Amino acid sequence: AYDRLSQTKKLQIATQVSQALADVHNLEGNNISSTTHGDFASKQYILVDGRFKLIDFNRGRFLRWNTKKQEPCPYTIGRNDGKVGDIPYWRRQQQSLHSCLSI
Repeated sequence: AYDRLSQTKKLQIATQVSQALADVHNLEGNNISSTTHGDFASKQYILVDGRFKLIDFNRGRFLRWNTKKQEPCPYTIGRNDGKVGDIPYWRRQQQSLHSCLSI
């Protein structure tokens, strides 16, 4: 089906897809990423009323900002099994965030 689309239609789709990702990365309107999707792929879009919408944010993260260093705190997106080694994934994220924000 994709190979039968006109160049104009393909460009419209590409614009919708890229705009959705840009919107996610600029939620606060300050041109600093505050959100990640974490699993960006064509299968993460659905067609709603003729427009492509980005879905499935289960691997997404809200990014924190280190105000002393004026840079984003590091983040990871690990496996979805809920653990990294013997430490539950949520605890590892919490420790990482705490160390970044308490600098």
